[in-house]
Amino acid sequence: MLDVFGTPSPISCDVQQFTASGTWLKPRGVSQVYIVLIGAGGGGRASSASTGGGGGGSGAISVWFGSAMVTPDSLSVAVGVGGAAGVAGGATSISSFVGSTSYTLLSANGGGSGVASATGATGGAVFTANAFCASGIVFLSAGTNGGTVGTSSGNATVTLPISGGAAGSATAATAGGSVTPLMGYPTIAGGTAGGTVPGANGFTIFSPFFLAAGGGGGSTNDTIGSAGGRGGVGSGGGGAGEDGSPSGTGGNGYAVIVSW
Repeated sequence: MLDVFGTPSPISCDVQQFTASGTWLKPRGVSQVYIVLIGAGGGGRASSASTGGGGGGSGAISVWFGSAMVTPDSLSVAVGVGGAAGVAGGATSISSFVGSTSYTLLSANGGGSGVASATGATGGAVFTANAFCASGIVFLSAGTNGGTVGTSSGNATVTLPISGGAAGSATAATAGGSVTPLMGYPTIAGGTAGGTVPGANGFTIFSPFFLAAGGGGGSTNDTIGSAGGRGGVGSGGGGAGEDGSPSGTGGNGYAVIVSW
């Protein structure tokens, strides 16, 4: 934004967080912009009479840092909605208008849902770099996968500060899958073996750093199953235990734009 009056401004940092879609306006006097986008998590998979449901995948992460000179004065921020049971999460993106045409500058894809009852979902696909990415420093990462029934006890994959959801149990003697977050935070437990306890819900913290976890998987007693847990921001929902309903929903996406 051109400051035609040359008004001096104090050194400060402007932080705008988006948990729902909105508009970002570039503050006056800033020289640097830092953007983080997280896609929404996919929903856990519903179970069947013979197997549990796979966990939903986490959203992708896209980060851009560059000069305010190449950043449009106004950005439309679309925050992805977490997937319902068996539904993929939505993408989180920023776009700019040139005339009446909208151009996507940066995006983080949402996580998927399981392609079959027992299969864990894939994480959100990595964003394909474009000209805006080339104008700054960029980090583009695919999301993490949800847990698959019967594989590593259905535990979710955790390689990012967000995670996939865990899978539901397919047998009465096995607990639902769990999620072990990074940085030593408590495990998100699956439903108790042989019971109908649902998988625990994931969590989200924003301070002193950002961290989120997917939902735990449901359990079963072979005739009645329990639900999967909800995912935290950008994280996948847990799959339902055999004969259980529903699976957990994925967490919504997130965007933060910092300028100074």
